[in-house]
Amino acid sequence: MLQNIRIFRNLILDYMYKLTFTLKQHTPLIHFQHDQDGATLRASEVKPKLDRFIIGILQKEMERESHRQFPRNTPEEEKSFLTAFKKKYPDYLVGGEKAEHLALHYQMRVEASERDPSFDALISVGIETNKEGKRKLKYKNLPNFFGNMMTIDQYDKGETIKKISFHKKINVYFILSSTTLKDKIEANISDFFLKHNFGTRQTKGFGSFSIDDKTTLLEKPFFFSLILGRGGFCELFEQIELFYKCLKSGLNIKTKDNGQIVDKLYYKSLMFQYAKSLSEQWDKRTIRHGHFLFHAKYNNEMANPKTGILNTRTSSETVTSSFSKPEERKYYDFRDLLGLSTEQDWLFYDKAKITKKVTFNQGEETIEIERFNSPITFKPIFDETKEQWIVYILLNEIPSLYLGANVEVKKMEVLLCI
Repeated sequence: MLQNIRIFRNLILDYMYKLTFTLKQHTPLIHFQHDQDGATLRASEVKPKLDRFIIGILQKEMERESHRQFPRNTPEEEKSFLTAFKKKYPDYLVGGEKAEHLALHYQMRVEASERDPSFDALISVGIETNKEGKRKLKYKNLPNFFGNMMTIDQYDKGETIKKISFHKKINVYFILSSTTLKDKIEANISDFFLKHNFGTRQTKGFGSFSIDDKTTLLEKPFFFSLILGRGGFCELFEQIELFYKCLKSGLNIKTKDNGQIVDKLYYKSLMFQYAKSLSEQWDKRTIRHGHFLFHAKYNNEMANPKTGILNTRTSSETVTSSFSKPEERKYYDFRDLLGLSTEQDWLFYDKAKITKKVTFNQGEETIEIERFNSPITFKPIFDETKEQWIVYILLNEIPSLYLGANVEVKKMEVLLCI
């Protein structure tokens, strides 16, 4: 009986359509199952992204035909688009004309072989003992990765640790029942992998893959190039981290001069410059001064010449510039447009911690945004011909609901709205 089932299954598969692609891995994939054989891209992560990518392409084709748009920002608009999509492409969705979700009808499987262990040590957690015999955790991380934080007890109990997964050969297999959907995926799969990363810290360049033997150039992209070796991941992610800080938070690299801490490199971010060009106050200053969250601490540091950091800067506007506004007008949160961090450590201000709560109103319902990825994704591709890295800068649109959201900032029991 079991043999007959296998034969029947194979007969069905023979009448379906199949696709196979080979992937080239460019940067490490940070994986929680790194120690398992063949641990690589998960189909459960790839398929939803590929579905959205293909449906987005089909949506544009539908708009050109019907001159209607489906922004799909609300459940009603999502339902309206699903109805129109089923009518146009009845055999593309799981469930066909009775489909309840925008999930494309195909199966996919990812298989990896020839694991490369030479990069394993780039991310690790271990134990070291000091002179007093006290044990403490020792972390080794690549720039832009801050994971694996735990206690010694958790480490001793075998807490899951994320590490690097890197393979020399990865195949992706598709089984489809629609020849037109097969053609659509085949025509766009290379572009899909060029515009997406996977796994942990994917917006910062980890988990970068491309279709092997395909052109690895994006049309009219923003990019920068780095003359680094194939395995120069420390330098690669360090440069990406510096570039991103120049965009969002700025640079504040310190050194000592005659025993005094001074700025070696201090650079206000481009987001700060943007806020200033709008005659708006930088949100860090709003949080620092608003409702006296850190006002007293800030004034003490300004008045103390021994502090050095605030008193040795040559550009006074970066320290003191502010814009007065009527009380009824709200200030704006600029930095979190490049990725929401709901918790921040303000080490310079008594090692304080602040939290942010972001909400928006949808009808009578208040919805909280707990996570918002950066709209900027770095896509590193290693050019073997020129032996250099090309780091593409991919831009995604910020959702309109997020742009209109309210931000509450708390330190202990003090509350500030911006």
